[in-house]
Amino acid sequence: TIHNETRAFEHHYGRKPTGNDPVFFNPYVSGVQPLAGECLNLYLDELARRTGLTPARIYAHHKLYRQIRNHYDPRLWSEALSEYESLSRTYKKM
Repeated sequence: TIHNETRAFEHHYGRKPTGNDPVFFNPYVSGVQPLAGECLNLYLDELARRTGLTPARIYAHHKLYRQIRNHYDPRLWSEALSEYESLSRTYKKM
């Protein structure tokens, strides 16, 4: 994936990225700008799916991102995975 992003950067800007260039860039603005906010989240979710990360793990990551960033608690991660499975079963029944 990083290799693909590097190739996309080279194709778009006509040069190799330097250490200050973002890995995930926004090709729709002038100059080199990183993807940000919801665009970045959607892009990373798609990359996670393509690499085989389960929807439960993606959900748990979103639910606990701030907590994980500051203090990882494995119990909360397990609870978020279980919550996803419960929600998933509920929606499949509808």
